[in-house]
Amino acid sequence: MYKDTPLDEISLNSWYKSVGYVDQKANIIPGTLRENIELGNPNGKYSLTEIANTFNLHDLAESMDEVLHEDLGNFSGGELQRVEIARAVYKNSDIMLFDEPLSALDPKNAFSVESYLTKMEGKLVINVSHRINESLLSAYDKIMLLDKGRVLYFDSYSKDHKGILGDFIKG
Repeated sequence: MYKDTPLDEISLNSWYKSVGYVDQKANIIPGTLRENIELGNPNGKYSLTEIANTFNLHDLAESMDEVLHEDLGNFSGGELQRVEIARAVYKNSDIMLFDEPLSALDPKNAFSVESYLTKMEGKLVINVSHRINESLLSAYDKIMLLDKGRVLYFDSYSKDHKGILGDFIKG
């Protein structure tokens, strides 16, 4: 069930609108920064300037309408990943699925993005990651630790559980 509707009765188009997804490899199109963030969603909840500031994108282009170079190799993986994350947040989906969204980011931007994700109100945010910043663990409603398909831990965070979370925590 999703919003009181059986899953098999939900159209694929409705699912696309309800779910935002960020892969660990950024999918960027040649075009402007605006086109990459809006990507078929010109009426997002947030202003593009707000999104650019939130995800530290102002260093990629002088304006939203500046064309990102055809050769996207001019940008780091972290810069491109921040554009992908900004796109998902701009889309304003009810369900946000992030698959290793921070792996390409430098520590400062990773902390900023992860902190933002933990504060999203009224959303189901699933952050799949090999490492989480310890200072943000308590901001997550639930943490699930898997090992070879087995659930080792599923609970809210408490410092008493720090031992079981082991290498997962990045201080």
